[in-house]
Amino acid sequence: YERWRGEPARALRLADSLMASLPADSPYRAHAALQLGGLRGEAAERWMEEVYVEVGLEAFERRYQGNRAPFLVSGHGTLRAASMRLLRRVCRREGVRGLLRVAG
Repeated sequence: YERWRGEPARALRLADSLMASLPADSPYRAHAALQLGGLRGEAAERWMEEVYVEVGLEAFERRYQGNRAPFLVSGHGTLRAASMRLLRRVCRREGVRGLLRVAG
């Protein structure tokens, strides 16, 4: 329910608590373990996306404040959404000319 409500951190804590409280031979524990694994994977993906955007912004800022060297961004699969977030933030900056080409 918490996952559905958009509260992944809370869902992760609840699944972890549920799994810890169930007996090792319980089929419900196995289901909780699967849910917990999925939630941990989603949390890791969100963290990777945030790091990707943060590092990309830092790299852009060095170029923007420095010699204005070209800034290239590439992302696919899981990082495609993060790439688009990064590009949207970068392309709004004053004096930035860019070509935003999306394959697909």
